[in-house]
Amino acid sequence: MRIRLILPVILCILVATANAQVSHIFEDVQYGGSVRGTAGAGDNAPFWFTSNKYGLGAIDNFTVLGRAYLKRDAEADSLRFWRIGYGIDLAGGYGLQSYFNIQQAYLDVQWKMLRLSIGQKERASELKNAELSTGGLTLGMNARPIPQVRIEMPDFWAIPGTRGIFSFKAHLAYGRYMDNKWQRDFTAGTENLYTQNSWFHSKALFIRLGNHELFPLEFTGGIEMACQFGGKGFNVMDYEGGAPKSDVKLGGTVWTALIPGLGGDINDGAFTNAAGNHIGSWHARLDWKARNWSLGLYMEHMFEDQSQMFMQYGFWKDMLLGVEVNLPKNPFLSTIVYEHNGTMHQSGPIYHDATPENTQQISAADSYYNNHVYLVCDGG
Repeated sequence: MRIRLILPVILCILVATANAQVSHIFEDVQYGGSVRGTAGAGDNAPFWFTSNKYGLGAIDNFTVLGRAYLKRDAEADSLRFWRIGYGIDLAGGYGLQSYFNIQQAYLDVQWKMLRLSIGQKERASELKNAELSTGGLTLGMNARPIPQVRIEMPDFWAIPGTRGIFSFKAHLAYGRYMDNKWQRDFTAGTENLYTQNSWFHSKALFIRLGNHELFPLEFTGGIEMACQFGGKGFNVMDYEGGAPKSDVKLGGTVWTALIPGLGGDINDGAFTNAAGNHIGSWHARLDWKARNWSLGLYMEHMFEDQSQMFMQYGFWKDMLLGVEVNLPKNPFLSTIVYEHNGTMHQSGPIYHDATPENTQQISAADSYYNNHVYLVCDGG
């Protein structure tokens, strides 16, 4: 009898809460559109016309891009425990890889600091100026958004009792690549390797030490990792000998993507590797935040395997280094960013798996962004 009385009460509370939420999710809606064109005399568009456009920056020397969007940010509910956000962004034009794209389509449901994000959504690189930076080395702003289910803390959450000095944020996501047709068209008539129906995984953890309201200096550091796994591979090299395999079901699961050491790829042969195409970055940033200006120093170090993830061959030589200065308010200049990116060392020139004759294993020649299975991919 007690259960019969409790259940209707819980149901009434849920219905009342849902009605309260629905009543405001159509408020603070933003909508708009734009048209952009590029033209030039060369064979291709200039670098900065194509970079950091989330996959909509075509390399042709003449392009026209039109966009229309409607969105509501979950931040509009900043005074509520439950927050709702959504968006739809359509793009099309001439000179692009496709005449029409659904660039963004997503739903964000947030409770306090924890958010569930479903769909494809443009996300800026971590700890960088989205308008001036060259972008992230692992999760950048050059590829179209990947449809995914993502659990995240979008903002830093201060640990209670620390006066805001210790805070962190994180995310965990799984998604699906939607570039099957593009990969088939791109490799048509060749023997280049390509994949179909592969999956995407990413995760990150960032920790912040400091509270600029108490002292101007803050340090932020963390790690992010991404993985491409599963699906089918075509023209995959057979390391056991023989001709390349034209149709191979690739290895990798939700768990091997989450923990790389749990399994290897199907064609690794005697020398097993992590299943899927793994990549990651270490991040660090130091900020001095004065009353009307700020200075930030930051670095991002990318790794393909343990050799650079754990400084196996000494201190890292390849990384993105940056300086960001936000000036006092004036009518001429607000922000200055300088970046230097080094990618020439790659842990050294030699890679050698351990054998009975030569037991020394050397994990160099990292060959950034390449993988012996997933050589062609539409990035994250």
